[in-house]
Amino acid sequence: MKKQFTLLIIPLCSLFFLPLLYGQEKMDPVLSEGFGEPAVIYVEIKSRNPVSAIKMTIWEHYLDRDTGIPEPEVLLVEPSEGNVFAGTLGSFTYNLTTPSLKEKAYLSISEGKRLLWDRFHVFPGDTVKVVFDMDHLKVLFLGPDAASYRCQHELAVAKDSYHKSLQPVMFTADQTALLSHGNNEELYHSAKDNADEDLHKLMKFIQTTEDKLDLVKEKFDQKVLDHPGFRVIENYKDLIPPDFSLLLQADLTGEVQQMKLAAFNRLATKHDGFKEIYENDIQSLNKDFFPVPIVVQSSEYLNYLLEIVKSNYKMREGPLDSLLLTYPSPIKDILVAKFYVKYHRSIEDIDARLSSVLGQLSEQWVIDELTTLLRSKQKGAPFKDVLLVNQQGEPFFISELKNKAVFIDFWFTGCKACINFYETSIKPLETKLKDNQEVVFVSINVDRNKSTWEKSVETGRYTSPEAINLYIGEQREELLSHYHINAFPSQILLDKQGNLYRAGNLPKSVDELEELINKTLIEGDPENKSMK
Repeated sequence: MKKQFTLLIIPLCSLFFLPLLYGQEKMDPVLSEGFGEPAVIYVEIKSRNPVSAIKMTIWEHYLDRDTGIPEPEVLLVEPSEGNVFAGTLGSFTYNLTTPSLKEKAYLSISEGKRLLWDRFHVFPGDTVKVVFDMDHLKVLFLGPDAASYRCQHELAVAKDSYHKSLQPVMFTADQTALLSHGNNEELYHSAKDNADEDLHKLMKFIQTTEDKLDLVKEKFDQKVLDHPGFRVIENYKDLIPPDFSLLLQADLTGEVQQMKLAAFNRLATKHDGFKEIYENDIQSLNKDFFPVPIVVQSSEYLNYLLEIVKSNYKMREGPLDSLLLTYPSPIKDILVAKFYVKYHRSIEDIDARLSSVLGQLSEQWVIDELTTLLRSKQKGAPFKDVLLVNQQGEPFFISELKNKAVFIDFWFTGCKACINFYETSIKPLETKLKDNQEVVFVSINVDRNKSTWEKSVETGRYTSPEAINLYIGEQREELLSHYHINAFPSQILLDKQGNLYRAGNLPKSVDELEELINKTLIEGDPENKSMK
């Protein structure tokens, strides 16, 4: 039956394999009740150089790679030296065992700064051995489930090759000015002289609206099935379960399509050409290539659906929350979670909107994650008071700042956006409010190294001597993960009772910030509340 499978007609494939989804043990969206099974990965690293512990990162539920929501489980496994009688002399070996899994999970493994696997699909009961030959740049897979992992490895290589084959682009307001800087002109002409359509593509500059329109058109002209990754999946069609093959197709389809839509959502203006793309290309996109049990397990395909929602919203097809809720459960639930997890920092009425949408969801793990996010953003919630360190090396708690509105800025050394926000927003705001004894500015640094923070404070580029300058130290993960801070600079505003007034999405304008702080002083004043 598997030999009838073809990659060329994806909608037919979806229908053809639908009955098989419930016949394959590893792909059941919800396994029978019980404790599940772990996956076991034996790793051998052949290297002349010393190696370190392997970090294994497992997501049983996954939404977004950058936000840390849901928080993955991270395990460290130390290496053992190879054994001549095991045929591993000269290698380092690791036995990786995941927690017990009830359903498919994502797995990344890294050694030192080397990312060896990036979010591979892993299933309950999987057993595989992978050999990383660092000296000869080879990767080998052995064992009962070797084909599934070898396929994912080759697919990752095909994706990298595809991205490398695309023409590089650079957005600039003035190409001439850019090339006149330093030795850019010389470098550009050198690249131009060596340019080749197949091997060395020349950088394309995007300056005008017409340039942006042409770029988006080029992306929509690219055929999904031209991606070399589909040939990899085709080569493995008789070696891996058909439903896993279908999952990989969904991943790849979603990845290619979301690249097109992301470009449209980023660059589209009111130009008629973008309206034509929306009407002719986006509105005709097939969102139902794959059955629901496959879609809910493909984060890339879900990202594609989210980009469609954003395109529809951009073209004023309806309120964003309503557009998200048009999909069936559990797709709807995961799309809502993906949106709020990714964009919560830029949503003004986050607590009201999240509270409203939670009642329309049914997936419990999604409800749990969004409820946790809501609590961390909810106005009036007590600030998570952790131990920080001041410039004198003394312990400091934010709760020590009694009866004051507290403006907190999180930053790290080398962050250009942090420098810019301090210079254009915080510094002039401090000057305007310097005589207001009810307002205090707190600067919290998140560097890994304390001495780096101390030197950065002295430069005056990130903060001022008038601010309370604090180092996050060992509380880094606890505080940042609690408030889901993963981009910098990031700000939190507390009222005079030490409760959240706003976490993230603070305005950048000095006047708007001053207005928000004054509003905080009025609303957060216990005396005003008692008078009400």
